[in-house]
Amino acid sequence: MLGLLAGVVVNFLIWPNSYLGQTKISFQLRSQVRKHVEEALRRPIKIKLEGKEFETTYSNLGISMSVDRTLAPLEKAGFGQRVGMWLSALTTPTLIQPILVFDPAFEDRINGRIYPVEINERVSFDKDKLAFTYISDGRAKRIDIDDFRRRLITTFGQTGLVIEPTIINLRSEIEKKAEEGNSLIDKTLARPIEIILKKEGGDVTISLQRRDLFGLLDGANELTMPIYLRVDKGRLASILFKKAGFAMPVAYAANQIENEILARQTTNSSSPVVLGEDDGPNSDGTEAEKYIEVDVSQQKMFLFENGNLLKSFRVSTGLYYPTPSGKYKIINKSTLGYSGIFDVFMPYWMAFSYAKDLGAYLGIHELPYKLSGGEKFYRFGNYIGQKKTGGCIALAPGDSREVYDFSFPNMDVLIYN
Repeated sequence: MLGLLAGVVVNFLIWPNSYLGQTKISFQLRSQVRKHVEEALRRPIKIKLEGKEFETTYSNLGISMSVDRTLAPLEKAGFGQRVGMWLSALTTPTLIQPILVFDPAFEDRINGRIYPVEINERVSFDKDKLAFTYISDGRAKRIDIDDFRRRLITTFGQTGLVIEPTIINLRSEIEKKAEEGNSLIDKTLARPIEIILKKEGGDVTISLQRRDLFGLLDGANELTMPIYLRVDKGRLASILFKKAGFAMPVAYAANQIENEILARQTTNSSSPVVLGEDDGPNSDGTEAEKYIEVDVSQQKMFLFENGNLLKSFRVSTGLYYPTPSGKYKIINKSTLGYSGIFDVFMPYWMAFSYAKDLGAYLGIHELPYKLSGGEKFYRFGNYIGQKKTGGCIALAPGDSREVYDFSFPNMDVLIYN
């Protein structure tokens, strides 16, 4: 009888000194242990995050338990093994590890539902330091998932316990990108920007070190790779005039410097920026979607569309009556105009202003001509590139047709002297 009773005890009761997680289960029936596990899975979990406590459940976190696998060490042992375990348990505790099953979305649930982190962040470009500054109203954080899993497993079933997960501070993608951008700027500007100003009497070379670029370059507050750094045209004009002693078309110079900075990022090569006294337009392509610029000092015309310089042409402007500077608009167009003052035909006529003192319109047109014996006769020959007109802007044959096709009534015409 005693042997039979001992067999029942050994086969159906949990041996002494046994724990499931933190809960003592000694001398319980295996059915009682299963019930205990089911109750523990329904019990609320208290969590403390940065001083604030709240409750959730295992199911809300996507956690279940494999009861069969957890109790397998108790149920698969043979009678002889169980007798040995009973005897061993009298002096040594038996710890049964709960086998928790975590849903694949467990980590997202933890860091999205339990610990959502919403921060406002942005970057700004400091032109005086030539660097992006990361600005936020907090730090991105997340729970250490591996540590949290261990705590849930080792404290399973324990009542009155508050779990305080480990918090990990994160660097956001925007912060990482700002650091990456600063590294790229440092690399790009490690070598000075060499500018060669070509002028009569000898070239002038300017070397812009990084310190010279403070306040000259500006960047967007949205990071893109490569980084598009813009040149402050007013400051550049001052630097070039101070270094070279003459004014230059600063929009073109700025564009060339910007292109050099961009090339250094994308090709890892550098070359001098070569500028001349008569190089480039005065505007930067932002005056209108499409417009015409004329620089009287250079005797050049520039066509702009969508912020890009499409083409430039040599022109002839006023000698007998100076071509006026200012902002005008195309008033009218005609494939063939006629001047009663000079008795000449003007192909591809585009009027842009009315000169009251002349009592006539000024316009853009092809070199004017007279007809003699059915042949075209150019009064002064081909004088494109020289001041020779009576106030109009003359183009070479072929160029005039291209500008005529590009223009439309009410298009902006900017004239600089």
